[in-house]
Amino acid sequence: MTDAATEKRVLDRLEWLFTQHVGPDDAITVDTIAAAMPDVDGDGHATKPATREAIKTLIEEREVPVVSGPDGYYRATSEAQVEDYYERVRSRAQATLDRGRIVKEAWDAAGPPGGEDEDVDDDLGLTPEERRRVKEDPVLTMADVREYGGGEA
Repeated sequence: MTDAATEKRVLDRLEWLFTQHVGPDDAITVDTIAAAMPDVDGDGHATKPATREAIKTLIEEREVPVVSGPDGYYRATSEAQVEDYYERVRSRAQATLDRGRIVKEAWDAAGPPGGEDEDVDDDLGLTPEERRRVKEDPVLTMADVREYGGGEA
């Protein structure tokens, strides 16, 4: 958002909008919310990312309990709705962290396309046996060896 007056207009509009969309049966899509927002950039409409950011600001600054579900955004009417939303967000965040960990482990195991990461051995001075031991260690990674040293038993 830009200046304070514009931000106030946007938040006022959102706050009013969520007096009209209360509970999951009256959810509203981000596209519909964006179309209802004031034109702050002069391009005729609000973007989805800008609309999501404005909703986040509304929640943080005005403490309006807006949650989202399969049908869109709505003002929560019960603690159970907020708890359900929190659990869905927490679960998605955990799934994202798990995917990141898996990719990191795959990189640590396989290295770059086309074979071994030759410069790692050159930089670290590891023998083939030491390199094998690092790769087989369930905790230690080549990044650890780079950071803390290696090549000495």
